[in-house]
Amino acid sequence: MPCFMIAMPVTMALGSLASGYILNMDGMLNLKGWQWLFLLEGFPSVLLGLVVWFWLDDSPSTAKWLTDDDKACLNEMLEADKQQALQTQSAIAAASVGQKSVMRELFTPIIILYTVAYFCLTNTLSALSVWTPLILRSFNAESSNVTIGLLSAIPQVCTIIGMIWWSKRSDRYNERKLHTLLPYLFAAAGWILTATSPNPHLQFTGIVMASMGAFAAMVIFWTTPDRALSLRARALGIAVINGTGMTGAALGPLLMGWMKDVTGSFNAGSLWSLDSSCSVQS
Repeated sequence: MPCFMIAMPVTMALGSLASGYILNMDGMLNLKGWQWLFLLEGFPSVLLGLVVWFWLDDSPSTAKWLTDDDKACLNEMLEADKQQALQTQSAIAAASVGQKSVMRELFTPIIILYTVAYFCLTNTLSALSVWTPLILRSFNAESSNVTIGLLSAIPQVCTIIGMIWWSKRSDRYNERKLHTLLPYLFAAAGWILTATSPNPHLQFTGIVMASMGAFAAMVIFWTTPDRALSLRARALGIAVINGTGMTGAALGPLLMGWMKDVTGSFNAGSLWSLDSSCSVQS
């Protein structure tokens, strides 16, 4: 799981480093710095999506980079998993199933709690990814774009290290609950430091803590829903948690920006992110 999700802070770190230099291209070819960002960082992503669409194989049988023995072995494993899932589903169906029972299970307290928790988590993560450069600039308005880009990458580098270490620790002790809760507390402490400290160095430390805590919590968070949900509601339940919870990713940056406009500082937005972290813990 961390090897998969680590792509997010890695991308954010590399993007921060590149963005500082790209913004210095402001005025080149009569384009603004932010327009260069869209072209040089956004367009390659779209292109890569098209490449993946045509390059990615649909199944082991069509994978050209696998040997015939590898294909046969993987197909046997997939078929065994499929048969086991069908047997489990048949047993559940014999007990009591139907579309209504599945829909009823989707609105159980556990799924609602997971959805709210993920909403709060994506809220604080998106606020971090969008507003960290401007929060850092508020510490020193004279900082160059390159300096801000370099500083913005530091929390993500620390996050990468923290995610790997924390997830390995969770696996070693085979414990999920506390390993999800404690990073939220760590992130909340970071937001408190960012919002209340008059010292820019401590505020920056708070941003690092908030990033490390939120991402570490997300890694462990996604190992738990399949344990809490029944097989028949698992796929749809995870889709509901992810889809509904992701609205927090859209709302977080908007609220942070609105609070900045109203109050003139990022303190209120930091406290909102703190509230999101605390809501998850409750």
